[in-house]
Amino acid sequence: MTKLSSTLIMAQVMVERMRRKDRDALRKNRVFLTELMQQLPIVAEYLHSEKILSTQMVEEMKTEGTREKQIATLLDILPKKGPRAFGCLVAALVHTRQDNIARGLDSKTATELIEKRQQLQRADTENKEAVESMTVNDDQPTEEVIAVDEHVVMYLPVYIPRSALNCNTLHLWGC
Repeated sequence: MTKLSSTLIMAQVMVERMRRKDRDALRKNRVFLTELMQQLPIVAEYLHSEKILSTQMVEEMKTEGTREKQIATLLDILPKKGPRAFGCLVAALVHTRQDNIARGLDSKTATELIEKRQQLQRADTENKEAVESMTVNDDQPTEEVIAVDEHVVMYLPVYIPRSALNCNTLHLWGC
């Protein structure tokens, strides 16, 4: 094997591994995570949707007996899943409202994600208040999907008065 090919192989291995500081954070917080992490099925599915965990890995975790063993299995798998795995775990914890655990792992990232979630909640509240202040017919609301970023999707109710439904309105909405 030439020196160049061994360097390329080493570079590939380094790219696929989690950053040292992230691995250290998982190792140092292992007991903390094992004791406090909740909603593991949702966290695992979130990581699966982000292509951090395979279906087989999620199933393997589910077969472990206790919640603590399932978390230990997850913590054993994550460092081998590349540089995105740690950030996705923090995002999954914020998604499941385990903010203190997320902040304990990565304060900066967790705070940014929590602020985004709070902004979306305020926008949702403002939207609900605006909708409630409208005169609404008997029509059922439809839902409009708004993608904020790759981790957050918001469903906002959109009320359409029956009188506003015509060919031009439906054409504008892609119907």
